[in-house]
Amino acid sequence: MHAQRPSFKGCNKNDVNDRPVTFHDAEENLAKIQSEDNPRIETWARRTGSCFAAEKTELIHLTRKRGEQLQGQVVMSGKVIQPSPKAKLLGVIFDQELRWNEHVQQAIKRATKVTSR
Repeated sequence: MHAQRPSFKGCNKNDVNDRPVTFHDAEENLAKIQSEDNPRIETWARRTGSCFAAEKTELIHLTRKRGEQLQGQVVMSGKVIQPSPKAKLLGVIFDQELRWNEHVQQAIKRATKVTSR
């Protein structure tokens, strides 16, 4: 008797692809995402009956090398996704250089609003 593999119907995209992809440069990262990760994700989606909202997908290069921050693109479900200077994940605003300026400003704004009541 063999144990059955668990079914992941209803899982979120984050369950399959929220992991960093790191190589020497953005071009290598994008090539790996496009050639390995996207096909694996699309296969998983077909197998489980899931679908992804490509328009909600964000691409950000976390690097302080300004020349690599906004280069390249990936295609997901036929939609071209360009790199963004920032991305929001679970309420945290990430910027390309991980300096947290916008996230801190938003936190200050929320705290000021709460304390001024």
